[in-house]
Amino acid sequence: MQKQLKQANIDIYVIDITSLIIEMENKISRIDFVNANVDELLHEWSNQSQDQAPIYVRQMMWLAENAKKYGYQQSGNGWELKG
Repeated sequence: MQKQLKQANIDIYVIDITSLIIEMENKISRIDFVNANVDELLHEWSNQSQDQAPIYVRQMMWLAENAKKYGYQQSGNGWELKG
């Protein structure tokens, strides 16, 4: 599927972030990353080009910058809805 999307010049990252926004607007309780240490990965990629990071790291970076606007706060390896 990813290969087909790339061949059609569709950015997978845009699809992923749009999906995250839809889920957050629907007030899901948590967004978790399994088998990944969010803090370590954010630190590791902080001085590197976001375009070079794996998609899941780019998602983390986006959440770190934007989740608060949707009422989410980082909690361990994920973000949870507050209030």
